[in-house]
Amino acid sequence: FTMFGLAALTSEEITLWRILGAIISFSGVCVLFLPTETFEIKINEMLIMILAAAGWGVYSFLGKNAKEPLLETTQNLIWAIPFVSIFFFISPDGIGVKGLILAILSGAITSGLGYVVWYSILPFLKTSFAAILQLSVPLMAAIAGVLFFSEEMTMELVFATILVILGTFVSLIKRQ
Repeated sequence: FTMFGLAALTSEEITLWRILGAIISFSGVCVLFLPTETFEIKINEMLIMILAAAGWGVYSFLGKNAKEPLLETTQNLIWAIPFVSIFFFISPDGIGVKGLILAILSGAITSGLGYVVWYSILPFLKTSFAAILQLSVPLMAAIAGVLFFSEEMTMELVFATILVILGTFVSLIKRQ
């Protein structure tokens, strides 16, 4: 939603096919995360996730102008360390020094490499299409869990994957 809004604010033409594709792909992500048992809505956690999603949208939008993805990602991660470290001190779970170090390393290595790749391809994508591609990230993580960590391949994951792929292809349809 953030990237679609930013695309509209920057006068990017957003076709009906792109909107339809986004709706289909977003439906796939909703299927993936739809609880199978009862659940309760936790407002604080929900707000944090909404802020994180909006932040990622802004981060990706700004990444379209990245001239040196590796350098810029490295700088961004270094700037993030003080903010992440705050959680070390306020975390009720007591993540500990080892947890903090592992979080920084995993963020710097795995996420950092992913951000470098993402920043490298963003300049070639329309903002609205990049927004749709981002919807594939939770699916890639879930499929990696199946392939590498013996997670269960569920019908929800299969159906969600089909919807996200279908939505991505629909969003590529050009007007005649």
